Amino acid sequence: MFLAAGLDRLQRKERGSALMAVLGVMAVTLVIGMTVTAATVNSLGVTSSSRASVQARAAAEAGVDVAAVGLQTAGSCAAVSHVYTSAVGAVPKYSAVIEYQAGAGWTAGCPTTTTSQVRIRSTGYAEANGVAGATSGDTEKVEALYDYIPAYPGIPQIAATGAAIYAETFAATHSQFGIVDPIITDSILADVQVGHGDIDIDCKTNGGIAGSVMAGDGSIILNNCDVTGSIHASKNVTLTGGTVQGDVIASGTVTVGGTVNGSIWAGGNTTVSSSTVKKSIILAGTATSVATVTAGSTVMGDLLSSGTATVATGAVQGTVRTGVGSLTPPPAPVIPSWVDVPYPYASPASAAWFATSTWKGQGYVEIPWAGAPASCSIKNLEAEWIKDLVVPTVVNALNCPNGITTESSIKPIALNANVAIIAKSFTITKLEATGVGGSRKLWLIVPDNTADHAPTCVPPGDIYLNNETNTDVTLSVMVYTPCNILIDRNNWRGQLYGAKVQFNQQAQMNFAPVGIPGVNLGGPAPTPPIPAHLGSRTSFRDLS
Repeated sequence: MFLAAGLDRLQRKERGSALMAVLGVMAVTLVIGMTVTAATVNSLGVTSSSRASVQARAAAEAGVDVAAVGLQTAGSCAAVSHVYTSAVGAVPKYSAVIEYQAGAGWTAGCPTTTTSQVRIRSTGYAEANGVAGATSGDTEKVEALYDYIPAYPGIPQIAATGAAIYAETFAATHSQFGIVDPIITDSILADVQVGHGDIDIDCKTNGGIAGSVMAGDGSIILNNCDVTGSIHASKNVTLTGGTVQGDVIASGTVTVGGTVNGSIWAGGNTTVSSSTVKKSIILAGTATSVATVTAGSTVMGDLLSSGTATVATGAVQGTVRTGVGSLTPPPAPVIPSWVDVPYPYASPASAAWFATSTWKGQGYVEIPWAGAPASCSIKNLEAEWIKDLVVPTVVNALNCPNGITTESSIKPIALNANVAIIAKSFTITKLEATGVGGSRKLWLIVPDNTADHAPTCVPPGDIYLNNETNTDVTLSVMVYTPCNILIDRNNWRGQLYGAKVQFNQQAQMNFAPVGIPGVNLGGPAPTPPIPAHLGSRTSFRDLS
């Protein structure tokens, strides 16, 4: 009985202990569950945040790429008010803001002509945002820096009528040289083109070249020359004194000791010494190329060098940038190939050929040289018959075995029509020629009958413009020969086109475009200048 009562009391004391055990197990399970849940939620947040960050970073980079492409399209930046934004609802979603550096800090906006660097700051947005409060990766910001390359100089071009002087080769140094353009409007330039070899000219006092100078396969050396146009060489350029109104472009080195009112664009070392360059210098060479601007010089624009630069304090008014990538080297001049001008037959055998020639197509008639072959040396009034020509005329003098010669006693010749004289050579001495009834044209042509786009000289072939051979403002003369042209102490007006051209003794030439009827003596179609554009990326970083 007592045992039963004790057991009963013991049982009553232990009643509910199982519940406590169950509650303990439940509590432990709850804690574990909450821990697992918290870990799961946290992991989900981290995972979604990482995913969002990757998406947002990719979107930000896409914004940079879109903006960079847009900056290379004319008018694109202005059209979007310097902010490139993705379309509504589009993926990836971004907003890229353009800023530029022009020497006075960063400015929001599209690049200007004085811009040296461009900065693109782009914000990208995740396609799927982070969850569980993990929003740090929903947006990402990046920044890209680019060099900004100013506009390159334009390449000189030649009209269809040809240059003032075209030569396959230019004879050595020309001292006391002058080629001027006092009559023709300023829009027509008296250009000098040389296909092969150097151009070495020492201009006379106050003399110069009223156009551009181009060397297709050589260097250009000018001393005290004022050049109205630009200078373009496939090799080097050296200027001592004088002023170049246009640009200086050279695939090789450039040395300037004068004034350049335009820019310098070089492929090799560039030195500006005691000089003024009113625009920029672009040295598009290698990493070892050096641009040097000495004390006493002024460069009013920027200096960009693919290599290094040595610049006197204050000599460059713009920005000096070195190690600039993506600079475009200057192209070599494109000098037109030699144009063969045939006239294969002497009179009268030439009649059938002439009937289908460009001369005939331009309205010219053909006559033989009066008195050939006996009277091919002209003196006194023996050329008076030329003034009686009143329609455009080709005078065939190929029956003169040694060409046409004028003697010092020849009287002035007045032309009442445009006249072309075709001969095996010309020696012109003390000829005074004028036009009557308006501006007239005269051609002195030694034909090139070999169709190979190269001068084929058949002796005697040369053209000599000797002492005091002058033409006035009423007459323009085109001189053509596949041999040599020598001009000596004259005041010549017109054009020279020869295999080799030689100026002597203060010869001066007044350029007037004449050309040859039906013949294109010009160069290729104009090449538009390379505009200012985005250069190489120099920096890329996260801003988030």
